[in-house]
Amino acid sequence: KPFHIGHIRSTIDKGGQVIIFRSRRSYAPALQCRDCGELLKCPHCNVSVSLHMGNQIQCHHCGWKGSFNGHCLKCNGTLAAIGAGTQKIEEEAAALFPQARIARLDSDSTQNKRYEADTIRDFSNGEIDILIGTQIISKGFDFSKLSLVVVIAADSLLAMQDFRADEKAMQLLEQLRGRSGRRGSRGLFIIQTSQPQHPVYQKIINNDSKAFNTELLCERKDFLFPPYSRIISLTV
Repeated sequence: KPFHIGHIRSTIDKGGQVIIFRSRRSYAPALQCRDCGELLKCPHCNVSVSLHMGNQIQCHHCGWKGSFNGHCLKCNGTLAAIGAGTQKIEEEAAALFPQARIARLDSDSTQNKRYEADTIRDFSNGEIDILIGTQIISKGFDFSKLSLVVVIAADSLLAMQDFRADEKAMQLLEQLRGRSGRRGSRGLFIIQTSQPQHPVYQKIINNDSKAFNTELLCERKDFLFPPYSRIISLTV
């Protein structure tokens, strides 16, 4: 049984609240053929599409949407969902904790601004036990009963093709850690990872962000990356 499930159940039983963070919205971030291994990609920009609830597929790059029929376009084999987005985590949380009050905040659910405001208010008032979401839930909130924050599949934060990946991951994880255990109470912060020795996680464990910043600056200087140079992005 995953380590964090017991802690979630214990937190709810004690009257506390839980935030579950996942950086990917949708039901599954990718679809892959079981027979030939082909990934289902957007017909317009060649980026892997995500599966959403209601058998809808969507490209998160250009916004293209289509219907999911379960068959590979290359060999007509069976497509399987890979990984878990916020929608799937919400579904699994409902099955694991049937008595819990659960809500989800991501860019799909927050298209309705009233829903977003109502959800934040309800969580703040203790009317929601588990809040599942993406970066939307990481900043600026002060929830008095929030005592557990869980980051699912944290390694995806480090896999971005960006020289700032570690820096961004550190910022986000620090923001999430700061959501729990506020107002003098103790909180628990759980990171689900297959790379526990990664420098980002080690610096968080050791509370050593100053050394982390120094190391990043030295690395940037060696490779002449910002702030020791300027990079211009031209998008056509």
